[in-house]
Amino acid sequence: MTFIQSLGTCGRFPPARLIAAADGLIARFPPSLAALALRLAVAGPFWRSGLTKWDGFGQISDGAVYLFTEEFRLHILGQEIPFPYPEITAFLSGSGEVILPLLLGLGTRFAALGLLGMSL
Repeated sequence: MTFIQSLGTCGRFPPARLIAAADGLIARFPPSLAALALRLAVAGPFWRSGLTKWDGFGQISDGAVYLFTEEFRLHILGQEIPFPYPEITAFLSGSGEVILPLLLGLGTRFAALGLLGMSL
């Protein structure tokens, strides 16, 4: 008997039965399907955020440039420093947020490293 099953049988933790049922349902699917679902869950927010930075193919939005010009700052050694080239930075950020989620199925480690860098 697992720990979660013991919680469900003692009656003190009724949600344990739901957790055990979900665990049994998940165990029926192959691990690759779970990995795909997790990759899509991570890629979705970056993809949607990247699409907001574009006005069309190759056209970065004015709002994205404004954010990198006026709002976003580099915090280095307690100082706020503006981004050096906001147009280029906005273009690279928008490109990364659209291209890297697509690579999560092909170059997973490379894409995850890029998305982690953008998050930092």
